[in-house]
Amino acid sequence: PEKINRQWKFTLSDPQEAKQLEYEDAHWQTVDLPHDWSIKGRMSPHLASATGYLPGGIGWYRKRFNIKNIDKDKMFFLDFDGVMANAEVYLNGKKIGERPYGYISFRVNLTPYIRFDSENIIAVRVDTEKLGSRWYPGAGIYRHVRLVKTNKLHIPQWGVFISTPEINSQYATASVMVQLANGKKKTARSSYTIEIFKLDKANIPRERVAVGAKENIKIAANAIDSSLVSLKVEKPQLWDLENTNLYLAKVS
Repeated sequence: PEKINRQWKFTLSDPQEAKQLEYEDAHWQTVDLPHDWSIKGRMSPHLASATGYLPGGIGWYRKRFNIKNIDKDKMFFLDFDGVMANAEVYLNGKKIGERPYGYISFRVNLTPYIRFDSENIIAVRVDTEKLGSRWYPGAGIYRHVRLVKTNKLHIPQWGVFISTPEINSQYATASVMVQLANGKKKTARSSYTIEIFKLDKANIPRERVAVGAKENIKIAANAIDSSLVSLKVEKPQLWDLENTNLYLAKVS
C-alpha cells in the first residue's frame, strides 16, 4: 500500500460536474490529508450540536495520479480510513463506491476504469448537511488514503481470520480461515502456506512454532473462495497482564 495524502484539490461547494475527468480544478484549494474543513469554521449557537456548533456543508476532493502500462495485469484499490460523511467516490467520471457512515474505513475498486499510461482523476463528494453525532464529527477526508496494488489472484482485504477454539497449557489449536480472490476472467488454481511464529519482546517473529498448507484450491472467475486450516501449537505461552505473549500468523 502507498499513502496518497499529498496534493489533493478541495472546494467547499457542490459543482456536479466535478466528478468528470475534464473538469478544471486549478482554482481549488490544495490540501494534504488528513483534512477537516469544519474545524476551520466559525462556531455559532445557531448551528447544530451534532456538528459541534461548527459549519458542515458539501465539499469535493480531487486527486490526479498515473499508473504505468506495465501494471496492466494488476488490480488497484483505494482504502479510505475515514471520510465524514456520505462519501461518494468517482474514478474518471464513473462512480465506483460510497460510504454514508463516517466512522468506518472502506475500500473501492479502481481496476475497471483505470487509464494506463495516462492521467486518472479520483473525485470524492462529501456531504455533512444531514449529520447526527454524539460528539464533534468533523467534515472531509479526515484520515489516510492508500493506493493498493495486488495480483489478479490475491488475498482480499480482511481475508485472513484466526481463532483458537481449543487452548490450554499443553497445546492450542489455531483455526486459520483464508480467503482467496480471483480477479481473472477464467478459473484459477492456487495453494497457500501458513506459518505461525512466536514473537519476541520487541514483537519480532523469531521462532516458527507451527506450519500448514492448503493445496489445489479451485476458484471460479471473479469469485472468492474460503478455506480453513487447523494448526497445533505445542505448549503455548498464554497472554496476561504480566506476560504479554504474542504470536504471528503469516499466509503466503
